[in-house]
Amino acid sequence: GGFFIEHLIDSYKNFTASAGLFIYNYSSIGWKVWQGADISYKISNLSKVFASYGKAFRIPTFTELYYTSPANMGNPNLKHEETTNYEIGFSIFQKIFLTELSFFIKDGKNIIDWGRISKDEPWKVENIANVKTYGTEINFQFMPQKIDYRIPIKKAEINYTYLTMNRSTGKYESKYLLDYLQHQLLLSVNHELPFGFEQNWFFRYEKRINFDAYLIVDSQISTQFNKFNIFIRATNLFNKEYSDFAGLPLPGRWISAGIKYQLL
Repeated sequence: GGFFIEHLIDSYKNFTASAGLFIYNYSSIGWKVWQGADISYKISNLSKVFASYGKAFRIPTFTELYYTSPANMGNPNLKHEETTNYEIGFSIFQKIFLTELSFFIKDGKNIIDWGRISKDEPWKVENIANVKTYGTEINFQFMPQKIDYRIPIKKAEINYTYLTMNRSTGKYESKYLLDYLQHQLLLSVNHELPFGFEQNWFFRYEKRINFDAYLIVDSQISTQFNKFNIFIRATNLFNKEYSDFAGLPLPGRWISAGIKYQLL
């Protein structure tokens, strides 16, 4: 059980702010208070700075608590994870583009992971780590048709995220925490085709610690006819072999098509 309260102050002397409390009661941990706040300041009609602070938690999953196999052992005595998050950034928005840059810190305690002391032991779930994550995110959107409607490209967007971690796992060998995503670059392009069709391209470059880098390409062609939207979509277009965790490959090429109808 639980409840929350939140208050918003909107556009007071170019400031916008909100703050809230989330209060939960779990039988395993009792009553806990999780607070958060956001604030932004409008420098001009085209730019602003913003900051946020918040606390969060995660209850162990059923698998983490009770799953047992020759190679893995759950732990019914797990504690919940706790994180404190901080972010600061700024954004600039013009008629034809938007740019946003932010920096963030995530301070995690009692982080749950599968660990072991030696390779002869099975993996066991423990609250084995305190993890502090530092990151940067850059986003740029460009809308060239607002310059000239005859330009076939409707929108292009680039998003880059960088992460680095300070990890303290003590005597345990960690199964997953060391394989975090360090670099992610996303590029999307939406452009027009003849006869009322349009195409979306999505390029995703990722470099995970202890893994090789890879590039995944998705694409979709669609058209709108009255209230019908007809599309064909290709995910992982070039059938790239990749995985987020060792031994768990993600799907290869996947082609689908469909029709959407809007009732109202």
